[in-house]
This record gives sequence, structure tokens and C-alpha cells, in this order.
Amino acid sequence: MGSLKKTILSTCAAMLLSSTAFAADLLEPPIIEHTPEVIPVEVGAGWYLRGDIGYAVMQAPDAYWNNTNFHGESLDNTWTGGVGFGYDFTEYFRSDITFDYHGNAEFRARTRCAPGCGTTRERTTLDAWTIMLNGYLDVGTWQGFTPYIGAGIGTSYIKTDNVVGHNPVPPASRFEGNEQWNLSAAAMAGASFEVAPGLMVDAGYRYLWMGDAISGNARGFRGKVHFEDVAAHDIRVGLRYMIE
Repeated sequence: MGSLKKTILSTCAAMLLSSTAFAADLLEPPIIEHTPEVIPVEVGAGWYLRGDIGYAVMQAPDAYWNNTNFHGESLDNTWTGGVGFGYDFTEYFRSDITFDYHGNAEFRARTRCAPGCGTTRERTTLDAWTIMLNGYLDVGTWQGFTPYIGAGIGTSYIKTDNVVGHNPVPPASRFEGNEQWNLSAAAMAGASFEVAPGLMVDAGYRYLWMGDAISGNARGFRGKVHFEDVAAHDIRVGLRYMIE
């Protein structure tokens, strides 16, 4: 009888301990693992594409050959066009890289030749490519229009065609064509207007200084023809498209 009693008490104690442990397991709080939230990156936000076309009022360069200065220099007006891409850093500041072309413009000038042969009329054509890094300050928006000012720096590639000098006494002189890379600088002002979500019309003025140009050599002549300070006053209109 005593052994049966001990057995029953042992069994009850074991059941009580196991039920207590089970209850403790049930009351233990679950472990929650926090997974960091993945924030989607807007790849296109802030980036834009641009394209422009315009009319270039060319600034005639100062030209000379050796120690002889040319006179009455003129450079025909021409067309200009370009493309680029940029980024809006803030509501007020943006920057872009542009690739522009100025079409062939005819250069004319006069120079005195040797005594007794009068005046020689010089002719050639110039065209130029430019690559510019530009920055703009958008000064605010009124009635949908956003005026801006800007500046740029870059490089230009100016190509000079054959420089031909005509005079009735000696044979015509002919300097070969040439090309040259230069430092370039620009200043801009204009305004943009949003015609559709993410699409803006941009109209403005740009002064573009493209540096110097130079001819090649000529048979029977020493030295080259130099053209200093080739520049353009550009009136342009274009589109800017925001990449969303």
C-alpha cells in the first residue's frame, strides 16, 4: 500500500512539472525578426534630356598673317543646333552637358599685299563643334514661366576651310584648311514653360566664345592665317524632357 502511494505521488509530481513547463513555453513571447524596409530607387528622377535649334549671329574674328593685319573682317551668320542631358539638383539649380554645332559661316576680309599689287580679298569658311558643361539658376516661377541665368565652360573644335586670297596682279594665294581645339565659355539667359507634365519649352540667348582658329600652310608663303576670338550670339529655342 505504501509503495502504491509513493508511485501515485511520483506520477502526479511528474505530471505537474511537465504541465508547468508546457505552460511556461506557451507564455514565452515569440521572437519577431524585423526585416529592413526596401525603399525603391527612382532611377529617372531629376534627369532630363534636351534639344535646341537656333540662329547664330557670328562675331567676326580679328585676323592676321605674319605681321600683316586683315581689315574689314566679316563672318556670315549661320544656324546652330545641339542635344544634351542634365540633372535637376534642387528646385533652383540644374546642370547639363551639351553637344552643339555651328554651321559653315563665310569669312571675308581685305589685306594689303606687296607694293604695287593693291589689296587682296581673303575668303574662307568656318564651322565649329562644342562640348559644354553648363550650370543654371532658376530664379522662380511666375504664371508658369521660369526665368533662368547660366554659365558654361568646355571645349570647341573649329574647322577652317582653305583661305584663298584674290588679287588681279599676282596669282591667288591659297592657305590649306586646318582645325583646332580650344577652351570655350558661355553665358546664358532665358525662360522655360511647362507645356505638359515633364515637358518644357526653353527659349533663350547664349553668348558663346569658341576661341581661335588657324589655317594651314601655303605654297610660297611663310606663316599661317590666324583668326582670334571666334564667337557667336545664339538665339535658341528647344525642349527639355524630364525622365520619370
